[in-house]
Amino acid sequence: MARHKTTSSTKVRLEGAGATFPAPLYKKWIGLYASQNPDVSIEYRDVGSGEGVKRFLAQSVDFGASDGALTDEQMATLKPGARLVPATAGIVVLAYNLLASAGS
Repeated sequence: MARHKTTSSTKVRLEGAGATFPAPLYKKWIGLYASQNPDVSIEYRDVGSGEGVKRFLAQSVDFGASDGALTDEQMATLKPGARLVPATAGIVVLAYNLLASAGS
């Protein structure tokens, strides 16, 4: 997906959208990258996995992020060169107070 935008103030502008869970990490990475590469502008919108996939498949963004991988059928609709890259992982932990429920 080479739809890089150029403007007078930057040489390369990349736009992405997708999952909200990793957004703080992506924004930190983007900030660090931008501080070392002032000619590159990267914007990430945390709009949810489904919307990120939708925008990536519609080629309205350069990259997307999703909690799940694209299906083989979705990948088949993309131009050659599109890649799935695992970027981060996370877990959900449940907590339960046994002492509070024992007295009930």
